[in-house]
Amino acid sequence: KLPLDPYLTYSAMHYGFPNDYGHTGQAGATAHIILPTFNGTYTLDRDDVLRFSFGTTASFISSAYVYTSSLSRASNQRNPYIPGTTFDPQLNHSADFMWEHQVDNETSFKIGPYYNKTTNYFEEYTPIVGYMANGIPIFAKQSVLANDQHHQTLGLEFALDHVDNHPRGWSYWLQGTYDN
Repeated sequence: KLPLDPYLTYSAMHYGFPNDYGHTGQAGATAHIILPTFNGTYTLDRDDVLRFSFGTTASFISSAYVYTSSLSRASNQRNPYIPGTTFDPQLNHSADFMWEHQVDNETSFKIGPYYNKTTNYFEEYTPIVGYMANGIPIFAKQSVLANDQHHQTLGLEFALDHVDNHPRGWSYWLQGTYDN
């Protein structure tokens, strides 16, 4: 009546960039992460269940953005050996709680809230350095690479599913999401 599914996942990515001349003497680095996930279902009766989940996934930064040679003509020169520079993976945290109801053999619906938060979000942006007298922003000449950004959303999902198993008929799936 209440199955619970806990998981732990270990992920790693090795970045093979050139030797750090004069600092650590090392070439490359490895990013490690342990990711928890927890899922469960509680059966209320024959037609109703509550489903819930919490989990974290990771997205490693592409190696092209972790190290850029200072000899390169790229607009952004990034070297992980410079103090304050990191290449920690992006972490995506999500949780949801859904009520699912079976209306008949062919139709079901679900509704419930969800929450998503991303930390260590990697993005390239051009900072605002000032404003003109009329309020138009003035942007820096060079963009910035950063992986310390974050995003979060809170919302509500609804889904209606009808599957007609006859040789001829209509099946449909309707989904709506409110995102705050």
